[in-house]
Amino acid sequence: MDADFDLLLITVYCAVDDFLPERRGNARRRITDPELITLCIAQAMMGIPSDARFLRIY
Repeated sequence: MDADFDLLLITVYCAVDDFLPERRGNARRRITDPELITLCIAQAMMGIPSDARFLRIY
């Protein structure tokens, strides 16, 4: 990955984390909402339409 793309995704994660409300205490998740949104943005920016294909890359 290009360093600029990495920095963009870090910035997206921080912004999303700041704007989303705190998650409930009883929510049991393996991935947080900001992480999921950042992954969706990365997938869209890379132009990969399939989730399975995106996960194979990483």
